[in-house]
Amino acid sequence: MNHNDWARIVRYLDGEGSPDEQVATERWLDADPERRAALGELRRLDAAARAAHVASMRPDVAQANRDAIRRRVTLDDRPAASRSASKRTALRVAAAFVAATVALLVWLNVLDEPPEAPLWTTGADETRTVTLADGSTVRLEGSSALTQPDPDSRQYVLSGAARFQVVPNTERPFTVGTAHGEVRVLGTTFTVQARPEAAQMSVAVEEGRVAVRSLDAPGEVVLTAGQEGSAQAGQAPTLGSASVSLRFDGVPLDEVAQALSQVHRIPVRIADPALSSRLIATDLTGLSLDEAAEVLQAFFNITVEQRGTYVALTPAKP
Repeated sequence: MNHNDWARIVRYLDGEGSPDEQVATERWLDADPERRAALGELRRLDAAARAAHVASMRPDVAQANRDAIRRRVTLDDRPAASRSASKRTALRVAAAFVAATVALLVWLNVLDEPPEAPLWTTGADETRTVTLADGSTVRLEGSSALTQPDPDSRQYVLSGAARFQVVPNTERPFTVGTAHGEVRVLGTTFTVQARPEAAQMSVAVEEGRVAVRSLDAPGEVVLTAGQEGSAQAGQAPTLGSASVSLRFDGVPLDEVAQALSQVHRIPVRIADPALSSRLIATDLTGLSLDEAAEVLQAFFNITVEQRGTYVALTPAKP
């Protein structure tokens, strides 16, 4: 790969460019395993930088890490012969830089020890369900990364979007940190959206309770089932608007899809317009998205399937 290839991957990772350009880059990445591997490595490096940021609570350190990683990976204006050797070592150099940064934080007593950080990632059109050591489960949506800086804790760092089903444990708090704030769990099922390109983090609770706070800002808000909230670094967290009802009495299927999208924080799309106006009367309150899908399949002769970063409702095949 050349300099332009690296630059294209970085633009994609940062969410830059038009939606058409992003789709074109996804196809370009899928056409070459080396490109897809490079994207995964960059995503892991970003997650490591974010983990150091959350642990240190110093945004300047995190941004410096990310900028330096990108300089080492994307900038190479030497002749082709030199670039041939460079492309084999660029990622190693970047990884070494992250390790050195964490070591520096240790030396400054910001971290007690270098984190042996378990890491789970997904590609742009990939979802992944992870079972954590305590039995909690996490469903990572596309282009997401989850890091556990301290394997002995229940503290995690998220970049992207994920749905959490957490096993309660009052003696060991479960927290999810992002670039915008932190979610402290009180035994619950909830969804977090914290995309790198977004200005804030959003949290939607399906059951139980969570406390949400922003980085570098006082106060927190407690969300209960059906409520949403948001957090942005430097600003007090906010409670969202009234909860979305999942109780339907003879409403079109497209309205059901919109409500499910809002509650579960993942687009639910009707692939066939003929399905949109079909009516349904049911109560999906408190159900997971998978459970709601089973109810819809029981009502209609349809198929509910995950397609990358969204869920599609399509007519069942004969």
